[in-house]
Amino acid sequence: MTKAFTLATVLLGISCWSSASVAAEVTLTGPVLSVYQDGFRIANERGQALRVFAWSLCGDATADHISRGDQVTVTGDQEWRLIEAQSVTKEDGSPACPESAAPAIEGVN
Repeated sequence: MTKAFTLATVLLGISCWSSASVAAEVTLTGPVLSVYQDGFRIANERGQALRVFAWSLCGDATADHISRGDQVTVTGDQEWRLIEAQSVTKEDGSPACPESAAPAIEGVN
């Protein structure tokens, strides 16, 4: 019983480890599909909607700077269907959110 349990535990651990997703840096350009308080959705090249978390750039005011239909380029780390935005630029190359929109984080200079 102990050997079977141990083998099952090891196999489960290997299965979970191998299926863990790893973030990959991506750059996507396309129209904004919808906007949320802390981010928005954009479609990838296969037409799948991806959630872009833009809080570190826009705070909770994403809708003040980005609108549905805006053409943007997003660079960030993608894990599954979520992108943690490192930059979002508008069609003219300007940042989608001004630096003043980024939230102040205590303890970070």
